[in-house]
Amino acid sequence: MATITITGKRATKWTAAARLGAVTRVRELGPRTEESIRKVAAEFGYSGRQLYRWLRRFDDLGPAGLVDSRRRDRGKPKILRFPEAALFVLLKHAEGLNARAIHKSLKREWPQMYPGFRRPSYWMVRGLIKTVEKAKSETVRP
Repeated sequence: MATITITGKRATKWTAAARLGAVTRVRELGPRTEESIRKVAAEFGYSGRQLYRWLRRFDDLGPAGLVDSRRRDRGKPKILRFPEAALFVLLKHAEGLNARAIHKSLKREWPQMYPGFRRPSYWMVRGLIKTVEKAKSETVRP
């Protein structure tokens, strides 16, 4: 059982090989039942919910579904995926609007800008503004 301790939401991060081992064990037990899931989860030290999630990903994508899939732009605000929205936020901030007012106006404009995509949260807008303000204060120092 290979584990890597990480900080964040989960206390333990399971490798793809460990995930595949658990999924294979469930499949070896025959028909997928609640009892077999519980047994394998206890055997490997996983939660039943996590094991169900891995089984579904394995059924959909095969072994490739068990590989860790992290965002490439991890650590960067998601709003930067939408350049017009980021520009909108920065221009409104330059006009003197606060984060709440900017988010409210972005909420109105979002369906026309990016139909079908979820709009950024207030916290995402606020985070972008804080990042810009921090960068601005660091460059202004004499």
